[in-house]
Amino acid sequence: MIEILVALAVVTLALVVSLMAVSNATKVSRATRQRLEATKYGEKVLEILRRERDADQETFFGLSTCGLCGPFGSNQEYACQLTCVFSASEVEATVVISWDNSGTTSNVSLATVLAKYKL
Repeated sequence: MIEILVALAVVTLALVVSLMAVSNATKVSRATRQRLEATKYGEKVLEILRRERDADQETFFGLSTCGLCGPFGSNQEYACQLTCVFSASEVEATVVISWDNSGTTSNVSLATVLAKYKL
């Protein structure tokens, strides 16, 4: 009888450890997926800025703000903040994508410099 109880305890312990490992792997996978999606959305915002610059440089470099970026994701779980610093020949653009990660706020920040060019 004692042997059965010890074997049952060992099996239970192995199952608990396995469940904890799977739970941790799921959390890490979710965090990685969220960071990847946030990076994708940030790159999309910066690409839109590049297209605006390429469409009409004179108008683009004459602006004082770089516009807005809205929420992203199927449930709009990713918030976006876009800031730009304009000069006569370049714009320093920074986009921050943030989201709620189980009660804490996580974010990804991407930056680029958009320069005036001549073809």
